[in-house]
Amino acid sequence: MREFHEEYLKLLRRFMHGPEDAPPGARPVIVRWFAAPDPRVPREPEPPGR
Repeated sequence: MREFHEEYLKLLRRFMHGPEDAPPGARPVIVRWFAAPDPRVPREPEPPGR
């Protein structure tokens, strides 16, 4: 998940621009996301010592 998150941020940075480059009338957008385990999938036991 961490790797996906880092790649997602790279993608956002690739296409984002500052207010000085925005067209007239453009509005700022806030992008948020979260990830959670699928509750339908059984959880694998953690290895000993963790």
